[in-house]
Amino acid sequence: MGQDGRYEIKNGDGKLETSNEGMCNVLNEYFSTVFTNEPNDEDLPEVKNKFSGENNRMLKDITFTIEQVLLKTKHLKCNKAPGVDEIVPKLLLENAEVLSEPLFYTRWKARPTDG
Repeated sequence: MGQDGRYEIKNGDGKLETSNEGMCNVLNEYFSTVFTNEPNDEDLPEVKNKFSGENNRMLKDITFTIEQVLLKTKHLKCNKAPGVDEIVPKLLLENAEVLSEPLFYTRWKARPTDG
């Protein structure tokens, strides 16, 4: 937190971002580097089916809402160490209202669901 009480994040150029949009862009740039883009599906290994139950009992879709992301983010334990992303949980917890929607769309590339 800066001296004026506003949150700030350093961007790739070392400048401090204080606007919501600027901080979201920094987080988006950082998280997008964690994932890889495969050139085409042919290069991916074959996935073997390990499910042995009936097809109607197979988990096919996982859906969640922005509100669920917000709720989980608000319940992070702020005294825990940062993860591999080096972001301390306290930052996510204190900015849950602002970050829940960008996290929902950026992290899971999902579409909103009803609920």
